[in-house]
Amino acid sequence: MTNNTNQRVQNFISRGKQALEAKRPKLALEMFKQAVELSPTSLEARKNLVAAQLLNFKKYGKSGLSLNFLKLSKLFVVIKISRLLKKGAGLEALHEVDELLEIDPFDPKFVELAVKSAECAKLPEIAAIIVEAACTCGDASNKVLLEKAATYYTIAK
Repeated sequence: MTNNTNQRVQNFISRGKQALEAKRPKLALEMFKQAVELSPTSLEARKNLVAAQLLNFKKYGKSGLSLNFLKLSKLFVVIKISRLLKKGAGLEALHEVDELLEIDPFDPKFVELAVKSAECAKLPEIAAIIVEAACTCGDASNKVLLEKAATYYTIAK
């Protein structure tokens, strides 16, 4: 990454953090998305994006029937991600999965796709960030996610 790109990434991250402090999670989400767009493998950008997705969902997220309809409308994205994973295009799949996590960062199917995408892109640190956030802030009783989190913690040691 060039110095100019790195500076732009840091600028977006800084502006995103300022937006979070100002309790503007939608703006923060957009800033972190820009940072990830410029540097898809940046752990700092990805970690902040996940945090913004969680906060945005908790503040503005839909529930019940409207959430189910929204998820159904994204079925084509799920299919696209599956195809990308079969091709071995993990980084592209990870980019696409962000759209799903923005809708519901706690949905086990979305989290699983995100983890598979990160693993396919050979970015286990990003997979760990996603799993940890889903376990910590979402359904801590989901055994599949807990096992994945435990696996990543074991690998990290």
